[in-house]
Amino acid sequence: MDASTAAKLESMGISDVAAARQAWEAAQAEQVKQHSKKVKEIQREYKDCPERVLHVSGTAFGFVAPGVQPLPDGVPVNFALKQMAAAALDEGVKPGGVGNMRSESVYREYFDDLVADRATWLHFFEYKDNFQHAENTCGILGTLATIYRQRGWLADCERVLDMESEVLVRYERVSVGAEAAQVSCCQNLAYKYHIIRYNLCLQLERYSESIELYRKLALFEAERDYSFEESNFLFLITAILKKKATAKVLQRLTDEEVMRIIMEPMKRGRFSFQTDRVQLRVCTVCHAQEPSLGTFPSCACKVVYYCGKDCQKKDWAGHKGQCAARKSKG
Repeated sequence: MDASTAAKLESMGISDVAAARQAWEAAQAEQVKQHSKKVKEIQREYKDCPERVLHVSGTAFGFVAPGVQPLPDGVPVNFALKQMAAAALDEGVKPGGVGNMRSESVYREYFDDLVADRATWLHFFEYKDNFQHAENTCGILGTLATIYRQRGWLADCERVLDMESEVLVRYERVSVGAEAAQVSCCQNLAYKYHIIRYNLCLQLERYSESIELYRKLALFEAERDYSFEESNFLFLITAILKKKATAKVLQRLTDEEVMRIIMEPMKRGRFSFQTDRVQLRVCTVCHAQEPSLGTFPSCACKVVYYCGKDCQKKDWAGHKGQCAARKSKG
């Protein structure tokens, strides 16, 4: 970077490290966009294929593709579950809704298979050429764990995080010496994993476990030169302890000081661990609860939910007036 560019960035309050990170993140966003487009094109091409395998995938053991049987030795028998979950995750988050969380049932089916065929899957993730599948899996499990944590299903959340931890260890192992983009992606997924684990420990009131997690999260932000506004954890050193938020200061903090950082925001009553957007819907008529997020469709008025057409028909005589009134109000 030349001196004039560095000076301009410095005047904007952006260091070389932060500028490089922002440029990489912009490039990654474009890469994800193009990848999602390609996945959708492949899915359209094979939408009428009777086999469960969605599209061509490269693995360390050979290609997996629709119509190609049997699967290469070493590829888990339900590899298609991973493909379906990854495709759902790639749909991304849409404003005003639950985004890729609406595919909870798909993620859960994949997670259940990871548990049932644990040895095969973990062996699969040990190979460098399968790093992309490990990366996808960490993203899928992180999303599922977030759904469960925000819903208050804390035991389920911890089970999912325990599996993600095993996959993440292998992803980190095969990323040693890899291209910078892969290493950075792995580190970012580890950061997100630790955020979910940190919040889970707070919800379970296992505060002592949060100390080491806080140190890892704040160090990640310090090493990447996160600004006060960008950081989620590092800024608390300044906000609560009135100390400079740097890696060196973080290293010198006592556990008692870190515990103060952890507990202070909670004392102020600003924490809301759960959110209504991931709560399961209940049928207005029979009061059955949907098995996973977004299973029960809403009425056109988007206020009431039904488990199926039979219950909707039973309720229609009493609901149609309210439905029309709510729709007319927009």
